[in-house]
Amino acid sequence: MNLKPITHSFLVLFLTISSLLAFPLDLFAETVTTPDDFSIEAKAALAVDMQTGTFLYEQQSEERMPVASITKLLSLYLVQQAIANGELSWDDNVTISSDIATLSQNLALSNVILEPGETYTVEELFETAVILSANAATVALAELVAGSEFAFVDLMKEQLTTWGITDFVLVNSTGLNNEDMTTPLYPSSNPTDENEFTAKDIAIITRHLLQDFPETLDYTNKASAVFESKSGGPATMYSTNWLLAGMPYEKAGVDGLKTGTTDLAGPSFVGTIEKDGRRVITVLLNAETSEARFSETSRLMDYAYNQWAYQTILNAGDEIPSVSPVEVLEGKEEAVSVIVNEELTALLPIASEPFDFRYTLLFDDSSTKLKAPIAKNQALGEVQVQLPADSLVYLEESDREAALIANTTTFYANNDVERVNFFVRLWRQLFN
Repeated sequence: MNLKPITHSFLVLFLTISSLLAFPLDLFAETVTTPDDFSIEAKAALAVDMQTGTFLYEQQSEERMPVASITKLLSLYLVQQAIANGELSWDDNVTISSDIATLSQNLALSNVILEPGETYTVEELFETAVILSANAATVALAELVAGSEFAFVDLMKEQLTTWGITDFVLVNSTGLNNEDMTTPLYPSSNPTDENEFTAKDIAIITRHLLQDFPETLDYTNKASAVFESKSGGPATMYSTNWLLAGMPYEKAGVDGLKTGTTDLAGPSFVGTIEKDGRRVITVLLNAETSEARFSETSRLMDYAYNQWAYQTILNAGDEIPSVSPVEVLEGKEEAVSVIVNEELTALLPIASEPFDFRYTLLFDDSSTKLKAPIAKNQALGEVQVQLPADSLVYLEESDREAALIANTTTFYANNDVERVNFFVRLWRQLFN
């Protein structure tokens, strides 16, 4: 049975107040931990840098397991993709079928009550799916986009394939266990099937969602919103994300993203936080308690910022280690000092020992040697800076390629090298 919170506002408010009394807000203040004494109380955990795709922390991130309503992140992606493609708009009306209305009556499954035959806008249903994790609203959107939830699930599978995600179980748009569904089950699925992904899969989905549709955060950052019920009047929805401002585990910089809970998935949570110009994505699957998914996420976010930082590899004017000076053919001096004229930084773990970087020079022409004359500050080519193999892990292979490009900059001559005359060149050819 699905264990998502009931949507009655007075119950959510009661739980919120109770949690505030039981867990003081400063209990989870930032603490500095070291890699040796750090672990997360959950079956799987992952922290990823949004921009670079760098793994900041990993724990069982490639083990497939149930993910419950975290599934909705992919559904939200496809709804916004359809809007971006002009296939529907935020103001389009959605008529509620009897099956969806029946599903919405089960408030234990995270729902707002939807009346059969009534209409709601795409945006209204989208907001309830984001803030309250409303399952019936998600199915209604799925049917609108693809004609049926079955067809929508097929679209979800196609999208996953384009992102390189191939090992998963996907039977509906919501993350409910099949035994809780009142709508028809996906063909060939079993009565107790439930969606399964790895933490890495979820991080890939989340990152694409935020990259392609950053406006998603305009909805996920809301701690509450009012839903205009057709039968019972306006009702306040409270977010299931308790790290948002005003919630029991409030954490500065958190503006999303999605909870998930079923008997099989356990309390799970995908979070995102922006701090000091860096955005981090976190994934926790199957935490020990509903509260622990937030307290452990808070710790994981602190770890991501305390243990990783953009660090300077080379300063402007620095000689390039291990490759400078560089041999020069036909020059009065046999080598030239090479430098960079801009600072080169990279997101790296904070460590006491210096990193063993590898520097590779790529000359402007096809040769592997420089030839005189050379003028001071003349651009000679590019230098690629790499960490030793396997020092960093990336979310997608394209991230590793992008990191190599980002860690590439032009190198310059640090001094003049004049060309020797014909007789010296001849002498060197004869006797060298």
